[in-house]
Amino acid sequence: YAEFDGGRLRYVNAAQSPVYVVRAATGSVEEIETGGTVIGMFARQSWEDGAVELVSGDVLLVATDGVTDALNPAELEYGEERLKALLPRIAPLPLEAMAEALLGALKAWIEDAPQYDDLTFVLLKVK
Repeated sequence: YAEFDGGRLRYVNAAQSPVYVVRAATGSVEEIETGGTVIGMFARQSWEDGAVELVSGDVLLVATDGVTDALNPAELEYGEERLKALLPRIAPLPLEAMAEALLGALKAWIEDAPQYDDLTFVLLKVK
């Protein structure tokens, strides 16, 4: 869950994967993980909300674990480190080109290996 208002993103992460913020000023990648466990895993659950300030040019990536878990023919995962290395390189691109570059990198990694999970992601770029 997230609310974006005036540069401030309030959120709760109730998923397996962290959310990434690429800072336009530095190109650094931050993980925002505040939240709790995956929804539906346990009978009693609670989550903590968090907030982060976003400025013009910052990029937010929300992705399912299928993105980092994508396997190549050698059964190696794409992984968080590859994703975090890619994000600063594609962050200066227009939003549609960023999405195409990320999907292209994932498909190049997967090659002809069977896809066993989704490759779902959402990108947000602050104007």
